[in-house]
Amino acid sequence: PTINSPAFGILKAEVDPYGEYIYFKLSYKNFTTSVRQANIHFAAKSLNGGANLFLCGGPKPACPEFSGYVEGKLYAADIIGPAAQGIQPGDIKSVIRAMKKGLTYSNIHTEEYRTGEIRGQIKPLIKKK
Repeated sequence: PTINSPAFGILKAEVDPYGEYIYFKLSYKNFTTSVRQANIHFAAKSLNGGANLFLCGGPKPACPEFSGYVEGKLYAADIIGPAAQGIQPGDIKSVIRAMKKGLTYSNIHTEEYRTGEIRGQIKPLIKKK
């Protein structure tokens, strides 16, 4: 369900030219309970889907508690699925395709809202020539 929250965040992601990794920068502020994890899920806008990968928390280093900044590179080994939706662990090419089609969203889970306090659809940016 939608959560009334003072928190907000920004995720920027770039795919390397060979499609071998995703470089990301995530910043967020104003959470009132501890951030447990941030991840990317596979689903079209207004739908819920399984997690593709973790940005922080879970198998990654802990997320900054209430406000913070996380950046890094994500490789095939970071992809966890969702196999039930046709993306196998390690299939970074499918995750990149889904991101380019606007079929992924970022979700930040907190102590109070374990299924996610804020989320936003990842929008592909078209580079101008």
